[in-house]
Amino acid sequence: MKKIIYLFLGLSILFFSCDGPKQFIKRAQKFEKSRDYEQAVINYNEALLRDPDNKDAKKGMKKSGQRLMNELIEDFNSSYISKNYSRAIDQYQEIDRLQKNVERRKVNLEVPSDLQLKYKECVAELCREYYHSAIRAIDNRDYSLATDFLRKIEKIDPTYENLVRLRTAIQADPIYMNALDAYQRKQFANAFNLFSQVDAITKGYRDTDKLLEELKKSYAVSLAIFPIENQTSQFSLGEHVYRLMDTELQRQRNQLLQVADRESVLATMRKLNIPVNLPISDKDALSVAKSLQVSRYMLGTLISLTFTPVPRKEEVKVAYLRERVLYWDQWTGTQMSNFQYREVKYKEVTEEVQVTLSFRYRLFNAASGEVTYSDLIQKSVINQVKFAEYNGVTDDLYPTTGYISQNDLRKWRSRFDAAADRKSDQELLDICIRELVRQWMDQMNAAIFM
Repeated sequence: MKKIIYLFLGLSILFFSCDGPKQFIKRAQKFEKSRDYEQAVINYNEALLRDPDNKDAKKGMKKSGQRLMNELIEDFNSSYISKNYSRAIDQYQEIDRLQKNVERRKVNLEVPSDLQLKYKECVAELCREYYHSAIRAIDNRDYSLATDFLRKIEKIDPTYENLVRLRTAIQADPIYMNALDAYQRKQFANAFNLFSQVDAITKGYRDTDKLLEELKKSYAVSLAIFPIENQTSQFSLGEHVYRLMDTELQRQRNQLLQVADRESVLATMRKLNIPVNLPISDKDALSVAKSLQVSRYMLGTLISLTFTPVPRKEEVKVAYLRERVLYWDQWTGTQMSNFQYREVKYKEVTEEVQVTLSFRYRLFNAASGEVTYSDLIQKSVINQVKFAEYNGVTDDLYPTTGYISQNDLRKWRSRFDAAADRKSDQELLDICIRELVRQWMDQMNAAIFM
């Protein structure tokens, strides 16, 4: 309604002139007659800024101020009765600011004794509305909207009793819902980790405790991985992949998955007189698994490793070599120098090599010795390098005899050094192994708990 809230900031923001207090009092009285009490109060305030003890200004301020206050209180009560709590709160804040600012001029206004109680009720009711709206937004996974309602509550009542609970829900619920989705997709390991994150944020959120207990009781798995059989020509490749798989499993720290470490598996094989450097039979693997008391075990084989180079492609191109030339100036009889461009040939080269690694594995149930999951993973890495070759110094080589920026020239010349971007066969193989193990880990996290 009225915007008198900002009138009394201690600054004379209206009617700034050399007028004395009497002029402002006259103006105020005119506004009083037209019942514009807001402007009347503004002018009385200006008069009191110039003469703080002016009795006429104080009397007029009290009279117009009280009438303005009564209008504001009437508007507040109307909003309160109609349960328009947001508007009522804004109106109460106008009332409060008017009262405080008028008091600075040593003028007191009358306010109903129950006004503050009504205001607190409005705050409580509006916070309750916002809180339930935020909860509905959370249930709909609209966390941005829920956060907006949280901010509104913080603005009107930072001490609201359910603020902490709401903040926690906004933080925990996205993780909880992702955990629930993973649980319903039977991705129990991922679900357990996510429920554990929720539990770390707040104990007992929704049915997190129940689901964590159910996962521990029904889906906990123990696993052993046997040395990888290597049928490739790459010496010790199987041992390298075996170590990397064991490391990644141990690093995962999945509380639903207990992994027999590599040394335990090898020690048990030696104890049962099973060679650790030869392919292990299904029967021997089952014996070791039972000795280790695991519920799942895996046998895997690196089937093949190929390095396939693509024929090198070359394309002859034209560039320009800038050379300094000397000549005699016939007019001066002195030797002069200048630059000229000579056309030369260079090559645009494309080299490519593809590395492919194939890995077959089987996952067994240690109680029955039956295969529960198997797959063949093939990973390929292609390294394509494009560069330029020139049998000379490239510092004086240009792509054109016309203008070229230094930035474009540096970029063009850099291609003559791009041959260094070639990756070695070992680098490509390492990339291939990492990608293979990553895919294997994703599959295992799902297959182990099937």
